[in-house]
Amino acid sequence: DSSGIFWDNDSLAALLALGLKADLLILLSDVEGLYSGPPSDPQSKLIHTYINEVHQSEITFGDKSRVGRGGMTAKVKAAVGAANAGIPVVITSGYAPENIIKVLQGEHIGTLFHQDAHLWALGKEVGARDMAVASREASRRLQALSSQERKQILLDVADALEANEKLITFENEADVTSAQLAGLEKSLISRLALKPGKIQSLANSIRVLANMEDPIGLVLKKTELADGLLLEKTSSPLGVLLIVFESRPDALVQIASLAIRSGNGLLLKGGKEAKRSNAVLHKVITEAIPDSVGQRLIGLVTTREEIPDLLKLDDVIDLVIP
Repeated sequence: DSSGIFWDNDSLAALLALGLKADLLILLSDVEGLYSGPPSDPQSKLIHTYINEVHQSEITFGDKSRVGRGGMTAKVKAAVGAANAGIPVVITSGYAPENIIKVLQGEHIGTLFHQDAHLWALGKEVGARDMAVASREASRRLQALSSQERKQILLDVADALEANEKLITFENEADVTSAQLAGLEKSLISRLALKPGKIQSLANSIRVLANMEDPIGLVLKKTELADGLLLEKTSSPLGVLLIVFESRPDALVQIASLAIRSGNGLLLKGGKEAKRSNAVLHKVITEAIPDSVGQRLIGLVTTREEIPDLLKLDDVIDLVIP
């Protein structure tokens, strides 16, 4: 506890992790991870990411472990304490071969505890249609703003990228490490990496874009059809765009900035190799969008399985660009 007393091997492990300022704590169990109820109950589901505010009151613990004195209750208590102190924790099975290596390689096994988990949970249950409709509604609010107001959003995005450079770099380095461990081609890893100075360069490019002529409402052609009757052709937003791009995180920043400047809603699907980079960049950018427009202007599609559902939404998505 806070005075340094430990009660079982799990609290000792958490205490040791804190003392060492460890990068990660892995607690091994006799089950796959934390379940919503007793693991023997067919209705119980494995919880992949533990969110204290959501799961604390929902979980029903079973009997104590056969091979330890604390059981899962002790593991969760130790994991929550370590995670709140800034050390990520994964609870997974000690019986499955190579589980520790799989955790280190970022495989989706066990239950993750992280101090920012409550931020990641937002929007995960949003369906394809809900995501697209929300983007469309936000895009219409964006289009109603003045050119100066849209410009200011981009300037705020540029500032936010610079302010979060350390966090973005950390997440990107994790993606690069995972790609190297997976043996991906050097050319792909090179595109994946945000090299030193890249965030600054992206921020400067966004400021240049912000100061360019407003692409919305330009009169491209004017014809007098009759006395006092003028026909004008003006530039206008396309609506909601779905853009699928490779594992190049800087593309996400560029596409999002262009969409904001041109008044379009946006759904993004990046390569899985850049999952962490894309997630943090999406979070930083959308948090810079004012409430008068809404953060759901830009949606992040996280799985390939969502794409077929999105492609059916002809009434909501106006253009798909792979």
